[in-house]
Amino acid sequence: MFAAAFAPACFSEGLVNSKLALAMKESGWDLEVISMVSDKATCYQSGWLPPWLPLKPILHQVETRIAKERGWRFPNLALDVLATGHLVKGVHWSRLAYRKAIELQTVKPFDLVISRSTSCCSHLPAILFKKATGVQWVANWNDPPPYLFPPPYTHAMPKCRRLMVRRYLRAAARMADYNTFPNRHLFLHLRIELGITDEKRLRIIPHIAFVGHKAIPWKRCDSLRLCHAGNLSAARRPETFLRAFKRVAERYKGRVKMTFDIIGTEEVNLRTITHDLGLDENVCFHGTKSFLDTLDLIARADVAVLIEAPCDKGIFLPSKIIDYAQTGRPILSISPKTGVMRDLLAELGGGIHADNLSQPDIEVALERIAQLWLKNRLDKLDPNRWVQEASVEAVLSAFKSMMPPSFATRRPVGIPNMNP
Repeated sequence: MFAAAFAPACFSEGLVNSKLALAMKESGWDLEVISMVSDKATCYQSGWLPPWLPLKPILHQVETRIAKERGWRFPNLALDVLATGHLVKGVHWSRLAYRKAIELQTVKPFDLVISRSTSCCSHLPAILFKKATGVQWVANWNDPPPYLFPPPYTHAMPKCRRLMVRRYLRAAARMADYNTFPNRHLFLHLRIELGITDEKRLRIIPHIAFVGHKAIPWKRCDSLRLCHAGNLSAARRPETFLRAFKRVAERYKGRVKMTFDIIGTEEVNLRTITHDLGLDENVCFHGTKSFLDTLDLIARADVAVLIEAPCDKGIFLPSKIIDYAQTGRPILSISPKTGVMRDLLAELGGGIHADNLSQPDIEVALERIAQLWLKNRLDKLDPNRWVQEASVEAVLSAFKSMMPPSFATRRPVGIPNMNP
């Protein structure tokens, strides 16, 4: 598995990739992971903590430093580009990751290669490895490349660089034996850019559930507790939800106290916003927590809240949704009027959708939750079907279906070139 984002530095994609690797390992798969040494500032945890400790022996972290002395950086970069055929961010790591994979290949040949985004650079060593060995390759696309994030996200990229990245991404999608996406909306968003025309090589595979996790039984307390886990960036405009929350909390004052726990990083001065709204007694900031501590805090809430950016159409399947479902807590999705979350909640149940551009719509959703809580009927919003769709058995079965028929006996012949 090529996964630039991986434990022990865990942010959203690192968590997704680590959960998949852990499920494979616990299910008896013989797995090796090649990742990047990350200094990402938005990591939710760093350092080896449970439950990721079993992954430490199978992880190969590749250092990405390039000599910065005057006159040396450009020749190194030029050599990487000539060797890989692509000028993209992460090209130096990609070349070193490929060499590490070839080193492992000569000891025990692989049956399957998986490249995981984000970051998109994870596909480049897989391109090189596929060319050298012919091993079956599954490319995963969990997010668009940065320049294709829909508004209000802004990731400007010069046209010339965009053309180079597009050439690389199309090469990856074309060479991979299978391309996987967490939902069909994202596939349709990327289909033209990636040049995918053959849907026989397409698989829709949701983010995997955390192996072995057991939901904590819900326990009713004196207040109605809502919880959001993860980054609340400026693009997600959480103030709209907070204004709706304030109005409903005031409306139900005397009948139920409503509280809102926020776990994760703050990028939009949320403390000032909540103070200005007079919500200091209702909103609690917990900061960043480890994965297991986050699950525990979500499980202590009554409802798990998702706040998405007001895009024209929802194309993302946020990884936290599967964590929410595994705790057994109903989901309140503050998401685009059309798109992934609205469709999946309509299909699978387990929660309530509200248009994230409409404060009145959010208030209606919050009132419905308050009424169900007062009647002790929140169990009507059972997210169990989400857990079934994302179960370890279901996801690993999808990967097994992409194995070559003779994978148990096939072994590539010869030793490929370690330095293309």
